Amino acid sequence: MRTVITLIFLLAFTPCVLGQEVEGVQKETTVKTVTTKGLTTEVTTTEETKETKSAIVLEKNDKSEDANFTPQTGNTNSDSKQNSTVSDNSKNAAAMVALKEKQERELAASKKALEEEARVKQKAKEEAYRKQKEEEVKKRKAALEKRPDGMAKLKKDN
Repeated sequence: MRTVITLIFLLAFTPCVLGQEVEGVQKETTVKTVTTKGLTTEVTTTEETKETKSAIVLEKNDKSEDANFTPQTGNTNSDSKQNSTVSDNSKNAAAMVALKEKQERELAASKKALEEEARVKQKAKEEAYRKQKEEEVKKRKAALEKRPDGMAKLKKDN
């Protein structure tokens, strides 16, 4: 009887000694969030879950150093959940309108200042051009009125 129990014990646990199996479950979760702002705020969250079952079987062979292993991948489960939230954003909308009006006023003031600056520059250019032309006219007149020595000066008609 004792030998029978020992034999059953050895036969039952021999596969455990000769081979081992390691099982694992790999779970991968991806969360994507999209937010749209404006008059209303809309938040959409998508959660994808992938679950992969895998097992590695180690088998002992005659050599004590080496062991053969075979990876096995099992079922892949995929799950997707989508949540959507929409909320009214009236305070934000009022602030956006006020900010836009302020920016428009600043833009109009900036345009006015640039136009005035351009007008002043244009007047300065015109004045400089006019003075240059007057100088040229004076030089030409002086050159024409200059007479050689010994010649009588021209009389001006009034």
